[in-house]
Amino acid sequence: MNKRNTLVRSKKIRATTASHCVASLVLLVLSLCVLGASPARAQAPAPEPKTITLEELQQMALQNNPTFGQADANIKSA
Repeated sequence: MNKRNTLVRSKKIRATTASHCVASLVLLVLSLCVLGASPARAQAPAPEPKTITLEELQQMALQNNPTFGQADANIKSA
């Protein structure tokens, strides 16, 4: 009788383990299906670069050149 109880317990454990394995497999398959079915997200298009004219570049160079500031300070101090 003890052997029979051991066999019944063993079968119950195997059935429980098998059901957990099946449930895990089903969950994995469903997860892969959901991920596969979701639309791919495209990257947003890059904004167009601002066009700068030659005159704007020259003005920026004149305003940001430290040599002109030094020259101006030298003239004022003289």
